[in-house]
Amino acid sequence: NRVEVIWVKRFSSCLYVNKNAVTAEKVRKADGERKERPRFFAGSYIPYVTVGLIIINILVFIICTFTGRMLYNNGGFYAGAFLEGKQYYRAITSIFLHWDVNHLFSNMIIFFYLGEMVEKYFGHVKYAIIYLTAGIVGNLVSAWYEIYANLNILSAGASGAVFGVIGALLVLTCAHRGRLENITVTKLLIMVIYSLYSGFIGEKINNAAHIGGFLSGALLAFLLWAFGKKRYNEGNKSV
Repeated sequence: NRVEVIWVKRFSSCLYVNKNAVTAEKVRKADGERKERPRFFAGSYIPYVTVGLIIINILVFIICTFTGRMLYNNGGFYAGAFLEGKQYYRAITSIFLHWDVNHLFSNMIIFFYLGEMVEKYFGHVKYAIIYLTAGIVGNLVSAWYEIYANLNILSAGASGAVFGVIGALLVLTCAHRGRLENITVTKLLIMVIYSLYSGFIGEKINNAAHIGGFLSGALLAFLLWAFGKKRYNEGNKSV
């Protein structure tokens, strides 16, 4: 009986030690994961900005179904009203207008899928800046093209801003050695090339806004990433 009691005590002690070892191992793994995460990105796993922008776009579209062309005529973008009429607000308002359900759905699906990753790594504020800047620059490039080609077109849609998000994601993917989660540089480039090709062969597609949004989003994302990395490295040196 005494032998059995000693064996039980030793067995219980082993269980206790193993339990502590497992707990310590989990803590070490969690610390390792936190250290591996790039600290120069203000990451977040809840895409407040992405969801908020999608809701705004949907609500604006619903309002448009009851008001006819009023919002399109007063908020859509075209070079004449922007430059000669000095209606600069159109560079922003047109980003939240969509012509039909398919137009809205195609933009928002891509935006939600790709945007949450960009928002996670850049943070809410920087991500919102990238989105709005890409949309505005896309409209400015569209205005230049309208003047160059002697066109007078009323355009609307978030595709310029969405292309800016794609450009930002491309920069992030390159910064992570060609792969970010399940996204690769090759996949992104194929998607961009196909989208631009469809724009060139299709009708009533503002490819100038797409190109302007993509390039401005990529450039701004690179500058924000490089500045953030520089601050991170300087912080480590000062420690």
